[in-house]
Amino acid sequence: MNKKELEKNLERAFWVDKQLPFVGLKRLDSAMGRFIVLPDGRSLEEIIAEKRAHERPTREDLALWETTMFDWIPLLSPNMRDIIRRRCSGMGWKRIAYELGISIRTAQRRYVNGLDFLLKSI
Repeated sequence: MNKKELEKNLERAFWVDKQLPFVGLKRLDSAMGRFIVLPDGRSLEEIIAEKRAHERPTREDLALWETTMFDWIPLLSPNMRDIIRRRCSGMGWKRIAYELGISIRTAQRRYVNGLDFLLKSI
């Protein structure tokens, strides 16, 4: 496995992480029979149905997600883990650097070091 393949696998695993069902969302006033309506006029049920209609993770995606989250990510330091998670989720370098309070070059360097470390560890 090379660095580009590892990056694609991490991006896919973090995509699957976003697609997994969320826990803890409650319908407000469900006893009263009222529904949540969002500012654009859609109800929560419409949004959930819309989300289910999109691409779903396959078994291979879920296996990759398990390997990534339980085997690869715990090997990294918390700093590298945050940067890799954010970058592979599609966040830009400027925003990553701003949120973590570091320079863009430092974020990029930690990202590359984290990928190199994962390649050596796998």
